Amino acid sequence: MQKFIQRRFNDSVFFVILMVLLGGFAIHLHIDVMHPPTTDGNNLILQAQAWLHGHLDIGNKYIHDSIRIGGKYYIVYPPLPALLMVPFVAILGDKFSDVWFTWAFAALNIILLFRTLEVMRVRHITNRQPLENLIIAITFGFGTIALWLCLGGKVWFTVQTISIFGIMLALHSTLSRRWPLATLGVGMVLLTRTSDALMGIVPLVVYLHDLGIGSRTQNHWHFLPQRWPSIRELAGILAPFTVALLIYLVHNKLYFNNPLSTGFDIQNQQNYPTIKYGLLSWHYIWPNFVVDFLRWPTFNFSSGLDLYPQPDLFSSGIGTNIFFSTPLLVIFLSAPQGKTSHTWLRNTLWITVTLMLITVLLYCTTGWVQVGSRYLFGFYPLLFLL
Repeated sequence: MQKFIQRRFNDSVFFVILMVLLGGFAIHLHIDVMHPPTTDGNNLILQAQAWLHGHLDIGNKYIHDSIRIGGKYYIVYPPLPALLMVPFVAILGDKFSDVWFTWAFAALNIILLFRTLEVMRVRHITNRQPLENLIIAITFGFGTIALWLCLGGKVWFTVQTISIFGIMLALHSTLSRRWPLATLGVGMVLLTRTSDALMGIVPLVVYLHDLGIGSRTQNHWHFLPQRWPSIRELAGILAPFTVALLIYLVHNKLYFNNPLSTGFDIQNQQNYPTIKYGLLSWHYIWPNFVVDFLRWPTFNFSSGLDLYPQPDLFSSGIGTNIFFSTPLLVIFLSAPQGKTSHTWLRNTLWITVTLMLITVLLYCTTGWVQVGSRYLFGFYPLLFLL
């Protein structure tokens, strides 16, 4: 108990330090912390306000990433981020800011990644030392696009930051064998950024492996459980995800009149008729591949005689590839002390990353507006565990 309390105290101090650092970056970049944007990117705040006023729609005025149904406009995003904001919006009203709200989850992501790496060290999955794990966690928060995503609030980036929290929770709980919390994390991802829910493959495979499925003894492979879980065990594990799935389906039915619709299909029909191949298609693979892996910073020249061309990391909002935005990731992936001796776990992480990457490459947009390939951000936590 004393060690538990000490860890929570250390985490609390770490959280405060991280919030101060994020605040320092915001001040340096002239980000208005206390006054959220009133027109662009405050979809989640508007949704929370709508719920507090007893209705689902946000009125009869169009904002970006909303769709019109029955003369009223609805937010297309899953409900959890706005739901988490409801108590703060109820208490603070117009003084609530999604900026510091996003910082809080960004700080928690760093702490959860560090704790997950520590679980891997204690369980002899990796050979890293605590200081190495701390450096990796801090690098995740301040040396990747995570920093850019979290600093200014706005719906697109807040959603991704909260989704990473759910992913971190699921991964930490999986490696700690706290299965209800693991499925809760997957459920949070489903209710925040549905496409990232593929990471649920990891806790599923780890749990099946613990049951003995896929294990090998004396040159014999086992494809049936060596230990059959009880109904009570399965119910306790699956309950959080089941509740999240029901909320997700009911939300889609109430908003889009179809439990299987995400709303983005309707959005493309109404707002982006130039998208001809649907949400997912092989036609989008090449442009997405260029942005994710081939695009590098450009330089702006005022004229052909300009002696001081200015670098453009923003690249017209398309951003740069994963290797430029996170060069240290290559070192982490190749460092021998970070590689787990559990080949099956490493393969599971790589397969999950590959499947998530495929969905990104097949998706109809590249992630504009961004400084790095933000649609790849969903599997960053898995890469940092490899």
